[in-house]
Amino acid sequence: MHYRTDVDFETFSLKDLVLKLTSEFLSITELYIFGSRRYRTMSRRSDVDILLRSSAHIQPARIRSFTLLNCPALDIFISEGGKAISCANESYVMDSSFDLLVNRLDAICIFRDGSILSSADVDWTFEIPIGVDIPMTSMIGPEPSYNRWRPALRGLLSQVQTMGLPTEPYIASDYESFASFTIDILKRSFSVIKELNTKGKSSQIAVSNEYDLQNLFWILNKPWLPTIAREEVTLIYDGSSKVADFNIANNAIVYEFKHIKNTGTKASVLKTIKGLEDFYTRNPNIQVLVFVVLIEHDVEMDDRRIESEFSKSGDRTVQVYCIRNNPRR
Repeated sequence: MHYRTDVDFETFSLKDLVLKLTSEFLSITELYIFGSRRYRTMSRRSDVDILLRSSAHIQPARIRSFTLLNCPALDIFISEGGKAISCANESYVMDSSFDLLVNRLDAICIFRDGSILSSADVDWTFEIPIGVDIPMTSMIGPEPSYNRWRPALRGLLSQVQTMGLPTEPYIASDYESFASFTIDILKRSFSVIKELNTKGKSSQIAVSNEYDLQNLFWILNKPWLPTIAREEVTLIYDGSSKVADFNIANNAIVYEFKHIKNTGTKASVLKTIKGLEDFYTRNPNIQVLVFVVLIEHDVEMDDRRIESEFSKSGDRTVQVYCIRNNPRR
């Protein structure tokens, strides 16, 4: 294999990245570095493997957005007990407990209880090539896997198809990550809308309520996700019925859209979300319930707090996303 030698390199501060990461995700309690960067056996094209421990659920899509914006070489594994899943490629590494996982990886703690551990024997600055893809470590079980990834990938794709999720394109191997990806596309579209060429006759896309937001979600996802359905499934519980806004994968993922128009509607919308959560989570088929809340730009509320308080993981995952509406042009 031949690598390019005519490339420039960018220098990163691991301490700065840790500070940015932990200030954006306040629930992070510990960070560890492992792999080739920990052992200093890497090349400058090596990724930076980070093990993350948190006191609350963190959506993998938000971590992916962070790494894309701040350092594409970061490969952050979110731990849940003794299992840690990569936010970059959804490979995983596991042991019977978190402590045993740390020991197996021979990982070094670089952040704990709100403080960077400056005495940790790691390289606090590193370089990565500009404009060159950084190959992420593939983990399958307890050890890194480099030669087994092709048969493993074939098995993974077969499993994903069985779950009712698409493989062309492949997005994720679990319902939670897949749902996060679809909403991440929706959230990013609001920045794109502002960049439309105003010379076109159809250059204006106005989102005035949750139904406009549903239409935008439909336009963005239906072309490449033909199995997504709109208002197709009616759920009945204790004599009451509810038609889901969207569903996919045999109703494993259900989407609901709400709109906070002003401060006066905030309490009622949040109460509705809580009621719908109780209703939907009684249905055994639903694995992930997604609430998308459109909030007008001038409504004063803590979006991240709402997302954190209403989202939850477990046998059934609830994901809540707040999207700020663009001011009217």
